[in-house]
Amino acid sequence: MGELRGQPLLNLLEREIALHSRHIAATLAPFDPTSASMAWMEALRSVEEFINLPLFGLDDPSLERALVTLPVANCLAHPRRLRAVRHFIAYRYGEAFAQRFTTLLTQAAAIAMAFAHNGRMEAASGFETVAHAVGYFQSRRRHLVSLLYTMPDACCGGHAVPPIDVLNNFLPLVELHGIALTGLYQQRMLAEAFDDHALLLNGNDYRGIREYPALDAFFLVLQWHFLNSGNLPLDMA
Repeated sequence: MGELRGQPLLNLLEREIALHSRHIAATLAPFDPTSASMAWMEALRSVEEFINLPLFGLDDPSLERALVTLPVANCLAHPRRLRAVRHFIAYRYGEAFAQRFTTLLTQAAAIAMAFAHNGRMEAASGFETVAHAVGYFQSRRRHLVSLLYTMPDACCGGHAVPPIDVLNNFLPLVELHGIALTGLYQQRMLAEAFDDHALLLNGNDYRGIREYPALDAFFLVLQWHFLNSGNLPLDMA
């Protein structure tokens, strides 16, 4: 295991930041900036609703359990539960809200299968249930918004982005490069703030001797609550 600190550390971080930035720019370049930005903005709206519904929008414990334990990757294999959850959402928040929720759910199922097919098992596991998907989207919220800010300048082509394909087109960018960029910038910040900051190198992996916690403890409490939400009522099984 090696160690880097000082200027060699900063040089490595700058090279890695440039590499991931080029990948993002090259992937976004063929797309039309207007359709890409609008489609991604609509996806962000759906993601926010997807997160906030179980966190703040339900006052029925049975419905909450039915929702958060609903499988994502094979949600269509549970049509009765899906119909029941959708019915309650539409009754409470309207048909348009329910349609956005179920559309994002089916898109999430597709991207989960794509992640698994390409060996991204950690990302795929983020879509095991709705509770897992809420945690996945919550932990990547700032990356999703950052990608939106990038699109008007980085997208400079003519390919339109159909809304139904927006997650397949852009979520892998967040997963493969956006998260890495955030970690690299955080390490650069720590290296500039602390003269003795170092990276411990182990092959292609690295770990800083300091970490910057991006999520607060409240997020972890909510995740624990969802993932330990109990059994389903019989009429939702």
